[in-house]
Amino acid sequence: MPSSDSGLNHGQLGVRLLSIYFIVRGLWVLTSNVLGSIPEFDPNYFGYYFYTQMLYPIVGIVLGSVLYVLAPTLGRRISK
Repeated sequence: MPSSDSGLNHGQLGVRLLSIYFIVRGLWVLTSNVLGSIPEFDPNYFGYYFYTQMLYPIVGIVLGSVLYVLAPTLGRRISK
């Protein structure tokens, strides 16, 4: 049985797991988008490529990182 002072309650654990999911999913999608488009990459359309293929995974990674940092605060509020 885990001790009561383990540091993570159920809310914090849930927020941490959600943040890790966002980070892993963002890295997976970003990697697959970049590797999948290497053969037909055209530097003239980098802005369009960045917006359509890279922006949303990067936003997911940033959101996951922010959630991970804020997990203790959010977890305490959720658990109340």
